[in-house]
Amino acid sequence: AAALGAPTDTASAAQRPLGEPGPSPSPLDASPGGPSNAAPGRVPSSPLARRIAAEAGVDLAELAAANPGRRIRRADVEAAASARKNAPDAQERVTVEATIPTDTARPLTSAASPDSSPPIAASDGRLPRGYEAVPHELIPHTPTRRAIAEHMVRSVSTAPQLTAQVDVDMSQVARVRAEVNALRTSQGKPKLSYLVFITRALVATIAEHPAVNATFTDTHLVKWKPVNVGIAVDTPTGLVVPVVHNAERLNLAGLAESIGDITARAANRGLTAEDLTGGTITISNAGSVGDVVIATPILNQPQVAALGVPAIIRQPVAVTSPDGEEYVAIRPVARMGLTFDHRALDGADAVRVLLDLRDKLQNWTADAYQ
Repeated sequence: AAALGAPTDTASAAQRPLGEPGPSPSPLDASPGGPSNAAPGRVPSSPLARRIAAEAGVDLAELAAANPGRRIRRADVEAAASARKNAPDAQERVTVEATIPTDTARPLTSAASPDSSPPIAASDGRLPRGYEAVPHELIPHTPTRRAIAEHMVRSVSTAPQLTAQVDVDMSQVARVRAEVNALRTSQGKPKLSYLVFITRALVATIAEHPAVNATFTDTHLVKWKPVNVGIAVDTPTGLVVPVVHNAERLNLAGLAESIGDITARAANRGLTAEDLTGGTITISNAGSVGDVVIATPILNQPQVAALGVPAIIRQPVAVTSPDGEEYVAIRPVARMGLTFDHRALDGADAVRVLLDLRDKLQNWTADAYQ
């Protein structure tokens, strides 16, 4: 099935704005509704369509211009009137969509009795115009979903956002992680996830690039002293972003404990208001859901940066040996993405942050950031 709004092979007259002239119809073109018997200069239309247009203030000439060669009917006028009623700005020109039939579409009313069918139900704002007759189910937004929607719209309307990406060879982290987890397992402690290592490396990178741990205002760039890392968590009721406060004070074990705590409480709806406030940068760990290769998060306002962490996927990589020989090896690779507020950071700034993060992850030693 075609997606909503998907382009068709050929553009129809119904895709033009009202009032935009289309090609002049041939005198030999037959109107789908039969002859109109209209006088020269009069818009071919049914009597009922003319009456409804007069009552609703719909310009029949504009409808005719958008539908050359067709007799204007009741359904056409009602669709245009509904569009005007639901438009966010009464001065805005209304675009006639597929609710107005084209010559090749099945008319919304019967050709034999053009005005006998019931009118299309006017949209009350819950349905896209033109979909009133499509079978559907209305699912009310939950407070969480509404809050997420409002926050996302506010984010993209507030900040110009771009995402820089870099491939990170996670081989060294994998080796160190295996050693650390072997020790922790022998001690009866839970294993460390890759997210813990990535978070620790990000915190260390922020120490060298404090402008990424900031908020942009109309008059200042506010550089936050603590690094409060928000961890995006997928829960049955929707996305939440609890915060690890003062992450710069925590080593790997401390981060693992804090991240494990907030993610567990997020899943059980046990977060407090303090858990959800004060974040200065966010990590979106999309790779925890599945084998996604690219993650481009939206900024968590009022932060100026968010790190997207995809899945770590084994893939062929060109490697240079110490003696300069090149060969292909299979390595675990993650394509990290840093979404940034272009008001606060230039592209080069974001790239430098990513490259330093990559260097820390690719050159991890057993005692790094302990």
